[in-house]
Amino acid sequence: MSPTHAIIALKSPRTAKSRLQPVLNPEQRRVLFYAMAEQMLAALQALPGIVGLHVVTPCAEVARRMLGDRVNIIRENGACGLNGAFEFAQAQLPSAGHRVLMLPGDLPLVSAAAITSLLQYQTAPVVIVPDRRHSGTNALLLGAGVRLPLQFGPGSLQRHLRVAHALGLATQVAEIAALGLDIDEPADLEEMGRHALMHLPAAPPVPEWQHATV
Repeated sequence: MSPTHAIIALKSPRTAKSRLQPVLNPEQRRVLFYAMAEQMLAALQALPGIVGLHVVTPCAEVARRMLGDRVNIIRENGACGLNGAFEFAQAQLPSAGHRVLMLPGDLPLVSAAAITSLLQYQTAPVVIVPDRRHSGTNALLLGAGVRLPLQFGPGSLQRHLRVAHALGLATQVAEIAALGLDIDEPADLEEMGRHALMHLPAAPPVPEWQHATV
């Protein structure tokens, strides 16, 4: 299995998962944010094929909490969005001989076994894991030296396929169920609950002044 650098992009827990406001209060969203991020880190730390584990974030609190064994923190200014954060992190990495795996931090079913399944795809320079709706991109694996204009966001599966085709890069779409669920909307929480994962503890009532739109 080729050596791989993994990049996890994390926002601030204050601004993440704002679409869950109808069903989760700020403290519950914070608990969920860190539970998913820490599960992702643990899965990647268990894999010897991951030669570099990088967290890119604009948030000092996240940087402090994620710093640990084998984890490199890359700070960005928060103004460039998810695609810009991944591109900024890629520019900090050594380029020779290593693949690059990009992952958002909100995949509650992630495991070392699921990531191992993805890393076994080595026949195409671009490997894309779609979300469960076959709209977005939940993981992107690029071969050594491959650069791709990043398209993360709604509808990104087809956009990634189009830009790879335009560059003459062969692609594979990897259907990995454990990486297909990301948490954006209340319906995603319901799906997560069906897997009996990450039951949120009851959170104390949040003062009204804290319910600001993020």
